[in-house]
Amino acid sequence: MMLLWIMSTGLELSLIVPISWAQSGGDLVDTGSGLMAEESLVKTEESNKQSSDLKHCSLTFFTPGPSVPCRATNEAPVSQENLAYLKELFQDTHRIIQNLHHTISSEAGQFSYQDAIVETITGIGEDNQEFYRNLHKVSDELYTEMEDSNPNISEEKKKLKKDFLMMEYLLKITSHLADQLDTSSQDLDMVLTQHTEKSMLLAYGSTVKS
Repeated sequence: MMLLWIMSTGLELSLIVPISWAQSGGDLVDTGSGLMAEESLVKTEESNKQSSDLKHCSLTFFTPGPSVPCRATNEAPVSQENLAYLKELFQDTHRIIQNLHHTISSEAGQFSYQDAIVETITGIGEDNQEFYRNLHKVSDELYTEMEDSNPNISEEKKKLKKDFLMMEYLLKITSHLADQLDTSSQDLDMVLTQHTEKSMLLAYGSTVKS
């Protein structure tokens, strides 16, 4: 009886031990498969992230503040050579303008064309005033002669003829001054045109050299 109990107990133990080992081994297998699955999942996510990074372009925008000046990244800074060239070009232009002014002054007899025009207009005004004074004088004398019926008519005729000759002379002077003014303006226009063409040629030469 005792022997049967011992044999049954041993048989039960032999059945229990493999089952427990199988269960514990299953747990280990399950644990291992879980680690492998997790690692595979991480690698898959990383590969997907890398592939998505290759397919898409990322842009980063930077908005400067009000104190930061906007400037292109490929904009070249102004060099000292460019500044020196611009300064030299400005000085050349200034010299051309001065030479133009001196040339006009010398050709006008050290007088500018504005002075010549003012002087001519002043002379014309004075001549016109003298003309009107003589005209009024002649008119008054004619009226006086008509009223008085002076018998010494020959002397009055001579005087009247002299006054008319003076008026004719004043008209000729006025016409001559007007012609001089027109000629001076044409000469001035020609000189200005020549110097303008020279300035344009110099500017074009400077541009070609640069």
